[in-house]
Amino acid sequence: MISSGNHKSLKENLIPQDWNLINSPILPLFLTALIYFTFIMLCLERYNFDFSRFVWAGKLFVDPEHAPKNLFIRDDCGYDGQFYYRLSLDPFTCKQTDFGIKIDSPIYRQQRILYPLVIWSLSFGNHKLVPINMVLLNFIAICAMGWMGGRYLKENGLHAYFGVVFPLCSGFIFSLTRDLCEILEISLLMYAFLLFKRKKVFLSSLFLTLSILTKETAFIVVWAAFILYFINKLFQFRNNIKWFFPLIPGCVFVIWHAHLYWAWSGYNIIYDIKNNMGYPLVGFIKHFIFMNPAHYEGSPIYFFEMCLIILFSIVVVYSCFNSNVEILEKVSWFNYLIFVFCLTGSVWNWDSAYLRALSEFFLLGLIIIIDSKSWFKKPVMLVVCILWFVKAIWCLYFV
Repeated sequence: MISSGNHKSLKENLIPQDWNLINSPILPLFLTALIYFTFIMLCLERYNFDFSRFVWAGKLFVDPEHAPKNLFIRDDCGYDGQFYYRLSLDPFTCKQTDFGIKIDSPIYRQQRILYPLVIWSLSFGNHKLVPINMVLLNFIAICAMGWMGGRYLKENGLHAYFGVVFPLCSGFIFSLTRDLCEILEISLLMYAFLLFKRKKVFLSSLFLTLSILTKETAFIVVWAAFILYFINKLFQFRNNIKWFFPLIPGCVFVIWHAHLYWAWSGYNIIYDIKNNMGYPLVGFIKHFIFMNPAHYEGSPIYFFEMCLIILFSIVVVYSCFNSNVEILEKVSWFNYLIFVFCLTGSVWNWDSAYLRALSEFFLLGLIIIIDSKSWFKKPVMLVVCILWFVKAIWCLYFV
């Protein structure tokens, strides 16, 4: 006969701690899955359940006569998802035009190889499965982000359900509805930070490498790690940065880009970099003034969002002084702050561009704010969620 005390002990051993749904990463995982599944189904209902509408292929780069027959083609120039779709048909292609689709900037697009490579692997060469798998992969990655956000916060002694705020960054709306790579990149980056916090530095370095191969802007974390490593060597500043942590992703990044320059000799990525990056604050200030409703009545929402970005930056800086996150996250965020305010007008022109470009900036900023003693954390999380729902409604009914 089992005593009540032993019965309680046995129950605690049999039931995993994560199943305490009040404070478990399962809760943000479930909420994220529910929210995004509902949103995807509403989009599909509007698109007559045609997954290829998420690709946003346009006639400027896609020839309807030679493109796959199951691909919906718009009359405009389309969006970046059409290039990920093209690479998902043949990830290691050396042809600028194939399957009726022209890649506008081969090196710039193919450097983000992991997202199309995974889709190609899941599709087994079946072109009809590619549009479905593009949406499916982003859905899985965004759900994983909810779980990792809850797991990360719980290990920092915070409530896990706050983790749902990470998948609700509004830039992910555009990444999901246009088959882009930011969701997968941020999921891999979050897991790299989670492993780093657990002092599994080698595994963290590997996931950081995968994040860079998904989108090159994750290299800013590598740069921050190099800075911390050399500070540690010069000033004996204690941190968890091992020599191989930034070296592995750094070497892979250099080798992959060397291959791309060799494979696409004659194509220059410098133009694309100059188109997106410029002098600090120049592009932001010009568009901040231009989007002011007093001067330009068409974009009050853009002006409001740019004001929120300024306020968000101030709150993160304030929260850094009493946040318990690793020094790597803080230094990485400050590097992303510099990156964000060096973006040119071609990025600040559209919220679909700058909200995606700020994905890492928002992620790290939210981690710092939530893990601080600042009273701003709940208002910030509320604003993030409200902005997500506003963008979701806008995408469902006005795009």
